[in-house]
Amino acid sequence: LTRSPALAMDPVQLLREYTISRQPIKDADGSLHFGDWSCPRKAKTNLRDTSASNSYYNLETLWFFLQKQSLSQPQYVIEARKHHVDKVYLSDRKEISEYLTGKKTTCRNVDPEALVQLAEKKEEDAKRGPEDGGDADGKRARGADDAPLSQHMTQSIATSSISGLSDDLTQEKIADLKAKANAKKRASISKQPQAVSESLLDQIKSDKNIVHEITMREKTYVNRNTALRSVQAKPFENLRALLHDSRQAAAVATVQAAQKAKPMEYDRYKQQKKDESVEFGINTQESFLRNPSKPAGPVAPPVQTPQPAAEAPPTVRKPKRMPIIVVPAGTKALITMHNAKDLLEKGVFCSPQEIIAQGMQKPPQVTILRKRNGLTQPYKVVDNTTTFTPEHWERVVAVFVAGPEWQFKGWPWPSPVDIFQKIRGFHLRYSDDNAHPNIAKWDVVDMQVNRMQRFRDGTVQHRFWEVLDQFLATKRADLL
Repeated sequence: LTRSPALAMDPVQLLREYTISRQPIKDADGSLHFGDWSCPRKAKTNLRDTSASNSYYNLETLWFFLQKQSLSQPQYVIEARKHHVDKVYLSDRKEISEYLTGKKTTCRNVDPEALVQLAEKKEEDAKRGPEDGGDADGKRARGADDAPLSQHMTQSIATSSISGLSDDLTQEKIADLKAKANAKKRASISKQPQAVSESLLDQIKSDKNIVHEITMREKTYVNRNTALRSVQAKPFENLRALLHDSRQAAAVATVQAAQKAKPMEYDRYKQQKKDESVEFGINTQESFLRNPSKPAGPVAPPVQTPQPAAEAPPTVRKPKRMPIIVVPAGTKALITMHNAKDLLEKGVFCSPQEIIAQGMQKPPQVTILRKRNGLTQPYKVVDNTTTFTPEHWERVVAVFVAGPEWQFKGWPWPSPVDIFQKIRGFHLRYSDDNAHPNIAKWDVVDMQVNRMQRFRDGTVQHRFWEVLDQFLATKRADLL
C-alpha cells in the first residue's frame, strides 16, 4: 500500500491502512500516533452511526473496536463500558469491520460530505530541514494547521489529473484551491435549509394567527350530537318488534340448551318393556298342535285390520355414570388391584405381597358394589389412566396416593394441589410406619391399618366410605 499526502491526513484512512498492513499504532498523550502522523482519540470521523441521525463514530471508538472485534457483541459492549469508550452498534459491526480490515473497498457508513478532524504532522518532523526531506511535509502540516477545520473534507482531489500552470501554481496548490472551493459550496448549501425552515416557521405563525381570528368568528350549527337527531318524528315500531323477537328467540335457545345439558336421571321402573314375541314373530295365542275343529288344507291369510297409531314410546333415560377410584400400580403400595375389592367392599385387608405369593394374578378389572340406603352403587377401580378420555376424568372421584409426585404424571391437572381440589385423596399405611413427607403437604386423608389385628379392618372401610360419601354429596352430586 502506498500512502498519498491527501489520504494521510484522514484518520479513517490512516487507521484502515495501518490495520491492513498490520503496522503498530501508538496510544500516548490522548492521541493515536500513526508513524509520523497523530490524531486526537476523540476526533470525529466520517463513518456514520446508522442507529442515530447526524451521529458519527470517533477515532477512539473505531480503534477500540478493531482491538476487540474477536469478542461477541455482549462481551464487546461490557469491555467498552469498562474502558469508558463508545460502542459500535450491532447493525454497523459487520460493515465497519470488513471495511477497516480491507475485505471491502467501500462502506455504506462512509459519509463523503461529513466534516472530519484531520491528523497532524509531528512537530519534530516539521522542524527538520530540507536536507532531511521534511520541508515539504512541514509546510503541508503547517498549512493544515492554519486552514480552518471546515475546509478539510474526506474526499481529496487527485493531483494526477491536474497539470501545473506555472512554478507558483503547482499541482498541489491547484488541488488545495479546488478543495477549498468545494468546501465553500457545501457550507453555503448546508445553510440554505436552515434559512428556509426559519421562513416557513414565520409563515406558519402568521397563518396560525389568521386561523385563530377566523375560528373566533365561526358559529357552530351542526355538531356530532345534533347530527344524530331526527328532523322528523319517525316511528321505530318495526325495529322494536325485531328486537323483541330476537330476545325471545335467544331466551328459548338458552332454555333448550340448558335442558339438553342437564343429565337425565335413571329410573329402573320407567324403562320400556321389550316384547320379544313381536320381534321374533311369535303368536302367543296359537298352539304347536293342529286344531281339529279347523279343516286341513291351505289356510287363508289373515285379514289385516288397520290398527290405530301407537303412542310414541317414552324416552329412555340413560343410567348414571359409574364413578372411578384410582389405586397405585406398584406392588409396594398397601392397596392395589389385588386387594381393593376385599378391603373396600368386604372390609377385609390382605397385603398385595401375600396375594401375589399365593399365585393370584392381577384382575383385569375390578368393580366394587357399594350398598347405601337400600340402593347399590357400582364403583370402578383402575390403576392405569393412560387411555383416559375427558369423560373418564370427569368420573374419577377418589385416588389412593402412594407418596411420590410422579404418580400423577400425565394427569390433566398441573399439580397435586389442583388434583385434590377436584378428586378426594386417600393414603393407606401401616399404623407403625411413618407417612410419606408429601402427605402432610397435600389435602389427603391419612388412613392406618394394623399389621396383625384384622378385626380393625372394618374401621378403615367405614372411614373411607364416610369421607367419600360426604365429598360426593357436596361436590359431585351428579354421580350419586
